[in-house]
Amino acid sequence: MNKRRAIVEMTCIPALLLLFGASTCILAAAGYGSFSRMNKSQDECLNTRVAMNYVSMSIRRYDTKGAVRVDNSPSGTRLVLGEDIDGESYETRIYLHDGYLRESFVPAETPFNEEYGFEIIPLDSFVIKRENNIIEIELSSGANRRSMKLNLMAV
Repeated sequence: MNKRRAIVEMTCIPALLLLFGASTCILAAAGYGSFSRMNKSQDECLNTRVAMNYVSMSIRRYDTKGAVRVDNSPSGTRLVLGEDIDGESYETRIYLHDGYLRESFVPAETPFNEEYGFEIIPLDSFVIKRENNIIEIELSSGANRRSMKLNLMAV
């Protein structure tokens, strides 16, 4: 009977250890997947919040008569903010290209080229509309969407 008990112990103990090891690996993988999804969701939320603040602060900074306009093109809409520096006219152009909100600062007469801008933050969509003195901004990153309406003070 002692030999039989020894054989059972010799096989059950390693089997239990393997079972506990496998369950630990499964729990770790499930936890990692859950953490990755949560982290992605938080990144998307942060991207939309930062982008919305960036665009709205840019509009407020340039809110002078005739300085804020919205251009429509086949590749999408873009926000154009004009200013004069030492008698020269410049434009800050904010737009979406290759999955990134981008900005370019160029002389006003420079033709628009999507490649000139530097990447600000990753986004999936960026739509901006203007009706009279109301600017409506809609943007998204993943499942996270934000929209805002701004009233221009200088029309």
